[in-house]
Amino acid sequence: MRTTVSTLLILALVAAAPIARSDERSFDRILDAAPGGRLTVDADGAEVSVTGGEDKQVVVHITAKGSSSTLENMTLAADKTADGVAVTVKRKSGLGGMFRLGNDNVAVSVAVPRQYSSEVRTSGGDIVLRQLRGTTTGKTSGGDVRVSDVEGEVSMSTSGGDVRIEKIQGRVDARSSGGDMTVRSVHGDLDIKTSGGTVRVEDITGGVKLGTSGGDIEVAQVSGPLAARTTGGNVLLKQMDGAIQANTSGGNITVELLGANRGIDVSTSGSNIVLHLPASTTGTLDATASGGTVKSELPITSTLSGESKIQGTINGGGAPIRAKTTGGNISLLAKK
Repeated sequence: MRTTVSTLLILALVAAAPIARSDERSFDRILDAAPGGRLTVDADGAEVSVTGGEDKQVVVHITAKGSSSTLENMTLAADKTADGVAVTVKRKSGLGGMFRLGNDNVAVSVAVPRQYSSEVRTSGGDIVLRQLRGTTTGKTSGGDVRVSDVEGEVSMSTSGGDVRIEKIQGRVDARSSGGDMTVRSVHGDLDIKTSGGTVRVEDITGGVKLGTSGGDIEVAQVSGPLAARTTGGNVLLKQMDGAIQANTSGGNITVELLGANRGIDVSTSGSNIVLHLPASTTGTLDATASGGTVKSELPITSTLSGESKIQGTINGGGAPIRAKTTGGNISLLAKK
């Protein structure tokens, strides 16, 4: 009987939520801040935007919408710290915080000096960071992440949203538990991984590590070593200038080499491999297609040659070129 009464109470509260009156609360504060400081944002379920500018101030604007009880149980604050400014958005414990009844949402917008580091944590909203010089980190439990025009190291994670990062001067490390990852124009090493989405990368100068547990990997214009792995999608690598490692458990692999061969190691468990190589490419080839064929437009001096396996040297030999598939074909095509 007690369980039934509790269940009916919860249902009654949820049913009443849509007709609850929505109120609004705002918070504004301006703090003097010299360049070189650090912003921290710790927010419960808020969308957070941080933008760098030329002013020597931190300007905080917070809007919160929801039921009056929710707003009364919410702490909004911005204070100076030893190394910068801390912004806090917290829901106090209680019924409103537990169920978030009504149409409540919070948006945090912060303007900082351009030369400012930032650390943002939110339990459910999007994160947008732009025009910053300094270390930039962010974590959200369910929102999207967008970072652009940053000079400094970038480290971002989301438990379920998409990630888009572009125009970065520095190392980038990004994680998503299920969203797509898009990264463009990075001068620095790149390490990104998603548990279920597509990875798209373009115009990277530096070492690159890419991983997805179920999506495709699409890459263009990389100068530096690359390692890419997916457990179920295709791998497309275009205009590559560096050592290459690529593995997929179930898709095709296509590689277009732009510069000299610095080592290629690619494998798939059930599809085709196509390598587009300059006609002048040098290398030592070891290609095996179990159940398929190996064909080459480049001249090979073979030490072992058959329909499904070729070992030998290309244009006198050089860095290794290894290709292996257990269910498809391997083709080495000469770029014109």
